[in-house]
Amino acid sequence: MLGIIGGTIASLIGNSLLSRLSTLNVNVIHAMPGRVRLQCNTWKNENVAAVLAEFMKRHPLVKEASCSPITGSMVISFKELYLTNQQFQEVIETAVKATGKAVTAKKSETTNKMIKVMGRLNRQVKISTKGLLDIPALIILALTINGIRGFNTNRTNSLKELLWAYRMLRGEEAMHID
Repeated sequence: MLGIIGGTIASLIGNSLLSRLSTLNVNVIHAMPGRVRLQCNTWKNENVAAVLAEFMKRHPLVKEASCSPITGSMVISFKELYLTNQQFQEVIETAVKATGKAVTAKKSETTNKMIKVMGRLNRQVKISTKGLLDIPALIILALTINGIRGFNTNRTNSLKELLWAYRMLRGEEAMHID
């Protein structure tokens, strides 16, 4: 039964939306008049789920939307019992666009973990050197030494490294590690 409903909905939505749905792997889990449950593994991220639910609640056809980061599913209740295919497609497209915005709005989990690891490492370097060095200083030092050492053999790369070190010193390049 769900396969028939999903197939009917999918055949009516159109190729462009289907390609985006398949990229996100959005599945229609359950559909009944006035309500649909969708599932997508991307929604298992707490930030994405929260942003998506709030975004969907603002849609004019949506009465209520809730997204569970545990299951990666979203239940949408509509203001009308029956939607036209075009209206349903519009709601699904909104969910796909909102997912893209929610995913890109925040730093990735890996980036956040790397920032924490680098922060701990930076504190350890500072402690070990009694405040003499930190990671940005080590990077600038390595770039400067590398730039000077390679100047006779590869001036272009050496100048790039020296310029990068200089710009970091002036604060023109990112070098903040918390």
